Amino acid sequence: MNKLEWVRRLELPADVFADVSEKLVDAWRARASKEYPANLERMKAPRRVTLLATLCHVRQTEITDSLVDLFIQLLLKINTRAERKVDKELDAELKKVRGKEGMLLPVAEAALSEPSGTVRRVIFPVVGGEKTLKALAAEAAANEAHYKARVRTVLRSSYSAHWRRMLAPLLKALTLKCDNTAYRPVMDAIDLRSGTRSSR
Repeated sequence: MNKLEWVRRLELPADVFADVSEKLVDAWRARASKEYPANLERMKAPRRVTLLATLCHVRQTEITDSLVDLFIQLLLKINTRAERKVDKELDAELKKVRGKEGMLLPVAEAALSEPSGTVRRVIFPVVGGEKTLKALAAEAAANEAHYKARVRTVLRSSYSAHWRRMLAPLLKALTLKCDNTAYRPVMDAIDLRSGTRSSR
């Protein structure tokens, strides 16, 4: 992030090499990275400035890409840790519908034995009736809602306690853009957390 800040202080226009081929920009960058500072100082100003501008322009792109990759990796890590923690908690809880793990095989066998049969005639008798299936569906829905809510709680706790020190400066260093209005609340939340304005 410090490197990116230093490069940005040069205030190079984003389209400074828009009319130059990518192959030529890469060649200039390779040339600039191989030169000793003393050699660059001896060059005529137009050549020296062009090579240094190319080097800084490409480095700014590379550093930004690295920070974006780091940002994505951190988010995935935070989310994965939260899900693992919640999974362990839920595995320890008692199961409400008794024997539901053993229902899948009989249901599958019944469905395969009479694929054209009705659910009421083929499936209900195997699981113990419609009431059992309704209870199972209700429990699954409740567990899913509870799971998502618990993951959000763990995520908030992790962010507040530990990850905020890394993510907040990272968000400040990056300029995020989104044209999809459905994600505007997310962009506003990022603005609020990072203290910056993202592009609409």
